[in-house]
Amino acid sequence: MPNPTGPVISNTDEVLRRNVPRVLFDASGVLSKTAFMPSSHDGMMSTLRAAVPPEEAAARWEGTSDLAGTWPVLVGDADANGLPCYDDGGHPCGCGCGEAYPPDHASTDHRNLGSRGAQLRAARALRDIATTAGPLHVI
Repeated sequence: MPNPTGPVISNTDEVLRRNVPRVLFDASGVLSKTAFMPSSHDGMMSTLRAAVPPEEAAARWEGTSDLAGTWPVLVGDADANGLPCYDDGGHPCGCGCGEAYPPDHASTDHRNLGSRGAQLRAARALRDIATTAGPLHVI
């Protein structure tokens, strides 16, 4: 298993905040599973900790396309799909680039899954759960 980027988040009831851009919805408004895939930069999916209000999480969006809103990722659901969650705010990026993650950052780690297919299955599961729960904040 790859090195963790910070301490493991052990509270399985914590709801992390995942910002999702509009481009990850199809024409009929269905959220793509790719919204819950890892970054090619570090192999992890970026979220913010539950202490960050959803509106603030949305305000901290750093993407280049328009934000649709903020969706929930329950730590226990990520764990159940083989994705450990790390409290890595302020810690060095998992790719080794020397940059630090922002404060209140958390990552779900896809690096230990054996294939892109396994990553897609985990992303689909998180997407389905988040879609059922509904967004925490909509822009």
